Amino acid sequence: MSAGLSDVFYLRPMDPPLTPAATLEMGRQADGCFGLHGVAWMQSFLATDGRRMLCWYRAPDAESARIALRELGAELRGVWPGRVLGNVEPRDSSLSKVNVIAELLPAGAIGKEALLDRLHGVTADFAEIACAFLSNRRDRLVCLLSGDNADAIGQALAADGFGAARAWPCRVVTPPGD
Repeated sequence: MSAGLSDVFYLRPMDPPLTPAATLEMGRQADGCFGLHGVAWMQSFLATDGRRMLCWYRAPDAESARIALRELGAELRGVWPGRVLGNVEPRDSSLSKVNVIAELLPAGAIGKEALLDRLHGVTADFAEIACAFLSNRRDRLVCLLSGDNADAIGQALAADGFGAARAWPCRVVTPPGD
């Protein structure tokens, strides 16, 4: 990550549903406002039905991202600062294989390395973890995986005590550039 920048995530429902092309257009329209506030759109993960999306931004701080998103008319309840668990950067080739997002409740006061190891252990037989995003307050955990069955992944994680709130199939939307 670039020095002085924070990872900020935005997990939200989409109504009406979006297509990948509409997601890219939305990003293009936000570019000026994001630039004004120092926010860079890194990657998005759009539900295959277009009804849910996770966006990854880098910004000077979470408040800069919130200001930019507020000016664009976004609902801010789903915006949270966090950290990436796993050795991955935006646009890494490992992220291109992500096709399932699992929204989890963090499992107590476990360290971030142990948390990622535990996630790998639960899903090793039927999915591959690219990385996870953990909120700074440790009250949100989102796991990015490649696997065949989002429901089975969510059930396995819930059975292991992660309290999976939701797992959904997705496709990766990468902003143009760089």
